[in-house]
Amino acid sequence: MPRKHARQRARYNEAVGQERGALYRHALTRAQSAYDDGYFLETIALVESLMADRLEALLSLIDGSPVKFGTVGEAVVELKRRFATIPGVDDVALFAEVTAWSRDRARWIHEFAKLSAVDNLGWDERVADARRVAEQGLALLKRVTAESAAVMRSARADTQRIPAAPELPPQPIPVEMGSARRDTDPR
Repeated sequence: MPRKHARQRARYNEAVGQERGALYRHALTRAQSAYDDGYFLETIALVESLMADRLEALLSLIDGSPVKFGTVGEAVVELKRRFATIPGVDDVALFAEVTAWSRDRARWIHEFAKLSAVDNLGWDERVADARRVAEQGLALLKRVTAESAAVMRSARADTQRIPAAPELPPQPIPVEMGSARRDTDPR
């Protein structure tokens, strides 16, 4: 099993934030064009990656530690576990919708070409349902993105309200021995 990589944080590195923003815009544009062109599995895969990133951003906000890349389902489980500690996140219905969408996503990503005793849909029915899941995912991604952005803005505003450290008294300017500028010492 491949190792999960830690998510880079933009909070202390503006270049990471800019790179993530550009990657996010490109992936979202590609997801929408894949949907428009009928590539619903590609849309579902990209939406899942983008949604997982937004949920992982919320998780990293809680305790400031890096979050390992995972699936949307894993992120929601962890968010529910820590739910009470996330300021501003109070949309339980959103988590329920993400969980339900994640199950549909997993079904089509992992089982699109599999026939089972209980699931004998034909090709056209599978494509139609994958389209439904892709469409729901795009709509849900907008809500998850808006929710995470609101929480991030709130967190930034909270950190900006932290009182500044008290100013220290001025320190004397060090004077070198034998210097002709000895008279600059404020003492």
